[in-house]
Amino acid sequence: MIGDIKPENWHGFIDAIYAIILTLLLIELPSLLLDLIKEFEHHPSFHFVLLQSFALSFFSYLSIFAIVYDIWAHHRMLVVQASMSRVNSAIGAFMLFMCSLVPPVYYIISNLRHDFS
Repeated sequence: MIGDIKPENWHGFIDAIYAIILTLLLIELPSLLLDLIKEFEHHPSFHFVLLQSFALSFFSYLSIFAIVYDIWAHHRMLVVQASMSRVNSAIGAFMLFMCSLVPPVYYIISNLRHDFS
């Protein structure tokens, strides 16, 4: 936020941060699915419950992906259309920070849900 702020400087940074966020979300998905498979091996009679848990894990990932993608699209549009000022730069940085918290929150909620089910 120091120096001359140009919108084109933000494009690559915004794309990179959101790509990392979505990658971290995707990295967590296989471990959750492997936990479900291990659970199936211990309790093979719970077909419906495990299938429901699998669908819920996949749907929750898909939902969070759609939300992060939508935030990314709006964020890029704001950078393109808005004149970059220190206030807009600070708001953009805050949006990136808040979105960077999505993977840890998703991981915590998934583990808590798995522990209580």
